[in-house]
Amino acid sequence: MCRLIFASVLVLCCASAASAVNFQRTIVAISKTTDWGQNIFLRGGAGADDIRIRHEVKTRYPEGFFAQTSRGDNYLGWGGAEETQGRYNHYIDAEGTPMMHSTNDHSFDHFNSSLLGLVGESLWLADLYMDCDQTNNGWFDFKGYMVDLRPGVYGEGWEHYIYATTCNVDGEVVDVPDRGNHHAKCGYFNLGIWNNGRCWATKLDYPTMLFRSAWTESEF
Repeated sequence: MCRLIFASVLVLCCASAASAVNFQRTIVAISKTTDWGQNIFLRGGAGADDIRIRHEVKTRYPEGFFAQTSRGDNYLGWGGAEETQGRYNHYIDAEGTPMMHSTNDHSFDHFNSSLLGLVGESLWLADLYMDCDQTNNGWFDFKGYMVDLRPGVYGEGWEHYIYATTCNVDGEVVDVPDRGNHHAKCGYFNLGIWNNGRCWATKLDYPTMLFRSAWTESEF
């Protein structure tokens, strides 16, 4: 009886391992100076296909814009809100995967004290677990989509056509296809500049969410 139970558990464990999703911590950052009320969403995918994601970052604003719109956001895709995705204040739809504002400017009452804050004074970032098996050999495309929450003021919407033919990956310049989007690698820290084709990707040394308690969010 004990052998039968052990064998059943072993089969179950092997089946679970075989079907496990290959989630890896992946960070996408867009350098963009913004004003109060402006928010940036991440859109993208592997070609036209969505990619499974998980949000696990906690913020100090549990009812803030990021926290509300990241609930029920299960895929990185090229469209707007998912059916399951939360709304800001119950009526403002998300326009993709929400990004969080980060800055190394300590004159703000909010700033990111982790290594990403060293990159620049105005970064919008998505710190996710991503299913790398749903990417194109580890690669995916992305763009930012900006909205403005101030009454009567409209955000820029999509980034322009992004002309990019190379990406700096761990210090090595590699060729990438020019598809009009930013390029990024699953399991990496990826940095892009708004409306600019320059591309950087650095392998994350720590694949787990070691920095999740370090993030702070702008209360736009």
